[in-house]
Amino acid sequence: ESIRAHEAMSHLTIGIASLALTCLGVPSVSAQCPTVLLHASDGQAQNAFGDSLAARDSVLAVGAWRADSVRGAVYFFEYEAGSWNQIAKVAPGPLQSGSYGLGWSVALGARTAVAGAPYSGSGVDQDRGSAFVLDLEASGWVLGQELQASDGSAGDFLGRTVDIRADRIAVGAPNWGAETGAVYIFEHD
Repeated sequence: ESIRAHEAMSHLTIGIASLALTCLGVPSVSAQCPTVLLHASDGQAQNAFGDSLAARDSVLAVGAWRADSVRGAVYFFEYEAGSWNQIAKVAPGPLQSGSYGLGWSVALGARTAVAGAPYSGSGVDQDRGSAFVLDLEASGWVLGQELQASDGSAGDFLGRTVDIRADRIAVGAPNWGAETGAVYIFEHD
């Protein structure tokens, strides 16, 4: 067993050395180094930018659930002509007051994204949670429909997890039903 452990350690050491050499400019096909630092154009301290991300093709969605006084936001970046550029910031509008935590979780489809907002709700519905559909329209990414659980209650934290596949959106509520948890499936047109 010590021979297997030694072989495994040797492979790990070679892998780390390969990565280090690549980062120092020695070419290698087995490793890549970080070359870009992305940040929000209006970033503030403690926005939690990057707590969630999703990528598809040349688009990257980045959640910042504490942005704008915990109302949250999702930033969209596009890779074009060799560089990443911020193309949109989507956040709850001025008529949607309160803490949402939008961007706690994000998932990205072809022309639709979904972002969890587990802190939405107030009063008797405090932290009931929701998720928002974000649509790519001709004008860019926009905040769409808010998804809520028909049987949700305070403290469910709906939106802690999200996923999207084709026309189906899955949204997790880990504290639903005395913390037994639930996943809601929504059909999106």
